[in-house]
Amino acid sequence: MATPASDTATLIAAGAAELLAANPIQAGRITPHKAFDGTGVRIRQLALDANTVMTEHAAPRPILVAVVSGRVRFTVGEVTHTLVPGGIIHVEPNVRHEVFADEPSHLLVYLLG
Repeated sequence: MATPASDTATLIAAGAAELLAANPIQAGRITPHKAFDGTGVRIRQLALDANTVMTEHAAPRPILVAVVSGRVRFTVGEVTHTLVPGGIIHVEPNVRHEVFADEPSHLLVYLLG
């Protein structure tokens, strides 16, 4: 999906439709897709079917999670946030969190640093 545009820029996706097509939702599954690896950031796209859960886990680096489609409940500690398209959450390194898809959803996960 990522296309080098020049020595200083890389086009990762021209729009949401391109992102969604790169990793279609599969029945009953959560599927990861490598969207980009670059200096200081890695981007992963997750496709989650409805009623699937990424059980509690932690990332070794700070992350930003953005909802592209669908609706998820993102729990950090005792706090649960409902996120819809355009919703973004930041999580510090080594902080445990969980994601539950209320409906078929696509997320972008930015691993920073």
